[in-house]
Amino acid sequence: MNKRLTGKTVLVTGATGFIGGRLVERLVSLEGARVRALVHTMGNAVRIARLPVELIRGDLLDLDSLRSAAQGCDVIFHCAYGSSGNDEERRQVNVDGTRNVLQAALEAGVRRVVHFSTVAVHDVDHSGVVDETAPYATQGDVYTLSKIEAEKVVFAYQRDNGLEVVVLRPPVVYGPYAPYWTVAQIECIKNGNFTLVEDGQGTCNPIYVDDVVAASTLAAVHPGADGEAFIIANNPTTWREVFGYYLQMVGKSQVPNWEMAEWQAVRRAQRIVGYRLGRQVARLGSPRVRQIARQAFLLGKVYKLISNSLPTRLKRQMLAPFERLYWQKREPQRIPSPAEMAFFTARTVYDGRKARECLGFQPRVSLDRGMRLTEEWLNYKGLL
Repeated sequence: MNKRLTGKTVLVTGATGFIGGRLVERLVSLEGARVRALVHTMGNAVRIARLPVELIRGDLLDLDSLRSAAQGCDVIFHCAYGSSGNDEERRQVNVDGTRNVLQAALEAGVRRVVHFSTVAVHDVDHSGVVDETAPYATQGDVYTLSKIEAEKVVFAYQRDNGLEVVVLRPPVVYGPYAPYWTVAQIECIKNGNFTLVEDGQGTCNPIYVDDVVAASTLAAVHPGADGEAFIIANNPTTWREVFGYYLQMVGKSQVPNWEMAEWQAVRRAQRIVGYRLGRQVARLGSPRVRQIARQAFLLGKVYKLISNSLPTRLKRQMLAPFERLYWQKREPQRIPSPAEMAFFTARTVYDGRKARECLGFQPRVSLDRGMRLTEEWLNYKGLL
């Protein structure tokens, strides 16, 4: 428990989400804080509405609503981010929304803002140890690039206006209510759309949600944290071990696996004859046929010739035996994107030493313990 938050008034944005919701629960039950929750859609507040929390309707892009919510607050935990809409709408929430939170905090005299970011902001070579000194990435998806923009806004407010800020960069956060690293993975396994990459030997940096929110409460009060960014990490492991827990929960032991050479062959086939053929190559049931397709791409050439040059009726007659022989032996196997292949084969280790030395943060939940707690929640929610 962090006694320095007892009796303090705190505002949590993104309070109906995964990390924000768990943070609200901790602030109320363990920290003794007076909690305000910024809620965009009241219907999503069921999880936290049972708690003694002040629910305030607001929008990150509505500065006036943020000004009202920030009045009288000591700390703001900014957990919200753009998770829906098109790329520009998501960017606006992440960047302009963050700017509005900081402006409202500055005007209201809030002492400190704790901003939740991600390790994805770092430019990494996928094979080494990364700490907070690693430069920003220069390319990526809208989430990564907008989070970098948002961080720059955060540090500018500290530099130019004297507002106390702390940036937290967690890696793979799992646990109850985790939309991607728990719920989506379980659903993917259950639906038969799950695949390993390189037998899951890439490095995973998992951390249980309770450890992340515990670190955030330390960041909210530690005098040496102002103006700093912290990677919040636990012990690294392999994707095989992490996904192994989920597979065991669902009762599966064998799942498809993409070797890099095989994936590269399918990608080449996609470039030659388009996405449809790439899907067909991914469905081949015979290892020998896979090998032939990889080496010569005769499959692609024949398929393209038949598809493009013959009348529809004749084409169907010629392709039907071929499809029955090879393509219908199993269900289509999802083809990972290049970004996914790079991510799941990376050997990057995120170093949380700075948070340990400066904040006194120590992860308390082991992977085994975290997965057991996660399994209990999944059973409770009827997701297994």
